[in-house]
Amino acid sequence: MEPEGVVHALRNVHRMLAPGGLLLESHPLAGGSRVEVDGSTLGALDEREFARELAVMERSLATLVAEGAFAPQAERRFDVAMRFDTASELLAEVVTWRGSTVSARLQRAVKRAEGPFAVRLTTLLRVYASGSTRSPTRTRPASSTSP
Repeated sequence: MEPEGVVHALRNVHRMLAPGGLLLESHPLAGGSRVEVDGSTLGALDEREFARELAVMERSLATLVAEGAFAPQAERRFDVAMRFDTASELLAEVVTWRGSTVSARLQRAVKRAEGPFAVRLTTLLRVYASGSTRSPTRTRPASSTSP
């Protein structure tokens, strides 16, 4: 993922939003996704590649915030549990997640365990208001005297 491409895409989003329109950013946080069975953690996903991609996206968004294109409004973190009945179902799904892998050790632990399984992801939700990259329009203060 190239930073220039991400910045370009975010500029297009900004161009399409009305002033004050909202941009919602939502994604799992890298490094915290874990596989559980019966409330016990079997292990964590390897998310190093996802962390690198996420860092590019975060820097790109920070560039547009610094330019005034977007203004942060709110942020919230929460856990999401994705549930799977069988080991094969879990492993087949997780391999489709970009930037995440299941180590051989974790694959063995999942295959030995009896489901149901959960992959618990800490997820981030941020809300940004679309601003203007142009200088803001200034208004004159109201006069207290009549002409």
